[in-house]
Amino acid sequence: MPSKKDQILLRILGYQKDNLFYMINLDTGILVCGKDIEESIAKLKDALTVYFISFSSEEIAQQKYIRKAPIKYRLMFWSTLLKFVAHKFKGALFSYNAEYDSNNHNIKFA
Repeated sequence: MPSKKDQILLRILGYQKDNLFYMINLDTGILVCGKDIEESIAKLKDALTVYFISFSSEEIAQQKYIRKAPIKYRLMFWSTLLKFVAHKFKGALFSYNAEYDSNNHNIKFA
Protein backbone atom coordinates (compact mmCIF):
# COMPACT_ATOMS: atom_id res chain seq x y z
CA MET A 1 0.00 0.00 0.00
CA PRO A 2 1.50 3.36 -0.99
CA SER A 3 2.02 5.94 1.71
CA LYS A 4 0.06 9.19 1.69
CA LYS A 5 3.10 11.07 0.41
CA ASP A 6 3.21 8.77 -2.64
CA GLN A 7 -0.41 9.49 -3.53
CA ILE A 8 -1.69 12.40 -5.58
CA LEU A 9 -5.24 13.49 -6.17
CA LEU A 10 -6.26 14.03 -9.78
CA ARG A 11 -9.45 15.83 -10.79
CA ILE A 12 -11.11 14.22 -13.79
CA LEU A 13 -14.06 15.49 -15.78
CA GLY A 14 -16.13 13.16 -17.93
CA TYR A 15 -18.84 14.09 -20.37
CA GLN A 16 -20.73 12.69 -23.32
CA LYS A 17 -20.90 14.40 -26.70
CA ASP A 18 -21.93 13.04 -30.10
CA ASN A 19 -22.25 9.46 -28.78
CA LEU A 20 -18.67 9.46 -27.46
CA PHE A 21 -17.49 9.60 -23.88
CA TYR A 22 -14.73 12.12 -23.14
CA MET A 23 -12.52 12.23 -20.05
CA ILE A 24 -10.02 14.96 -19.27
CA ASN A 25 -7.65 15.17 -16.36
CA LEU A 26 -7.79 18.78 -15.19
CA ASP A 27 -4.35 18.59 -13.58
CA THR A 28 -2.44 17.30 -16.63
CA GLY A 29 -4.62 18.36 -19.55
CA ILE A 30 -4.74 14.78 -20.87
CA LEU A 31 -7.94 14.19 -22.85
CA VAL A 32 -9.22 10.86 -24.19
CA CYS A 33 -12.45 9.62 -25.73
CA GLY A 34 -14.05 6.24 -26.20
CA LYS A 35 -17.26 4.61 -27.34
CA ASP A 36 -18.31 4.02 -23.71
CA ILE A 37 -17.31 5.02 -20.19
CA GLU A 38 -15.27 1.87 -19.58
CA GLU A 39 -13.17 2.41 -22.71
CA SER A 40 -12.59 6.07 -21.79
CA ILE A 41 -11.49 5.13 -18.26
CA ALA A 42 -9.09 2.49 -19.60
CA LYS A 43 -7.60 4.94 -22.11
CA LEU A 44 -7.20 7.63 -19.46
CA LYS A 45 -5.48 5.22 -17.07
CA ASP A 46 -3.05 4.21 -19.83
CA ALA A 47 -2.35 7.80 -20.87
CA LEU A 48 -1.82 8.97 -17.28
CA THR A 49 0.45 6.02 -16.51
CA VAL A 50 2.68 6.80 -19.51
CA TYR A 51 2.67 10.48 -18.54
CA PHE A 52 3.63 9.89 -14.89
CA ILE A 53 6.41 7.42 -15.73
CA SER A 54 8.29 10.36 -17.26
CA PHE A 55 8.53 12.05 -13.84
CA SER A 56 10.76 11.16 -10.91
CA SER A 57 9.29 10.71 -7.43
CA GLU A 58 10.80 14.06 -6.44
CA GLU A 59 9.21 15.81 -9.43
CA ILE A 60 5.85 14.27 -8.57
CA ALA A 61 6.20 15.38 -4.94
CA GLN A 62 6.98 18.89 -6.20
CA GLN A 63 3.90 18.71 -8.49
CA LYS A 64 5.98 19.34 -11.61
CA TYR A 65 3.50 17.16 -13.49
CA ILE A 66 0.80 19.83 -13.34
CA ARG A 67 -0.23 21.12 -16.76
CA LYS A 68 -3.64 22.67 -16.22
CA ALA A 69 -6.36 21.79 -18.69
CA PRO A 70 -7.84 24.66 -20.70
CA ILE A 71 -10.09 26.96 -18.67
CA LYS A 72 -13.15 25.73 -20.60
CA TYR A 73 -12.87 22.29 -18.94
CA ARG A 74 -12.02 23.63 -15.49
CA LEU A 75 -15.09 25.89 -15.62
CA MET A 76 -17.18 22.96 -16.83
CA PHE A 77 -15.96 20.88 -13.86
CA TRP A 78 -16.73 23.54 -11.25
CA SER A 79 -20.01 24.52 -12.88
CA THR A 80 -21.17 20.90 -12.84
CA LEU A 81 -20.05 20.43 -9.27
CA LEU A 82 -21.96 23.53 -8.19
CA LYS A 83 -25.07 22.38 -10.06
CA PHE A 84 -24.85 18.98 -8.43
CA VAL A 85 -24.44 20.42 -4.96
CA ALA A 86 -27.05 23.14 -5.37
CA HIS A 87 -29.66 21.17 -7.26
CA LYS A 88 -28.63 17.55 -6.79
CA PHE A 89 -28.41 17.50 -10.55
CA LYS A 90 -27.00 14.42 -12.24
CA GLY A 91 -26.61 15.09 -15.94
CA ALA A 92 -24.32 13.59 -18.50
CA LEU A 93 -21.33 14.95 -16.61
CA PHE A 94 -19.47 13.02 -13.94
CA SER A 95 -16.13 13.24 -12.20
CA TYR A 96 -13.69 10.87 -10.56
CA ASN A 97 -10.84 11.26 -8.14
CA ALA A 98 -7.74 9.29 -9.04
CA GLU A 99 -4.67 8.27 -7.08
CA TYR A 100 -1.31 7.61 -8.70
CA ASP A 101 1.15 5.27 -7.00
CA SER A 102 4.62 6.33 -8.16
CA ASN A 103 6.19 3.12 -6.85
CA ASN A 104 4.39 0.74 -9.21
CA HIS A 105 3.00 3.27 -11.72
CA ASN A 106 -0.59 2.37 -10.97
CA ILE A 107 -3.57 4.70 -11.29
CA LYS A 108 -6.69 3.93 -9.29
CA PHE A 109 -9.99 5.77 -9.67
CA ALA A 110 -11.83 6.33 -6.39
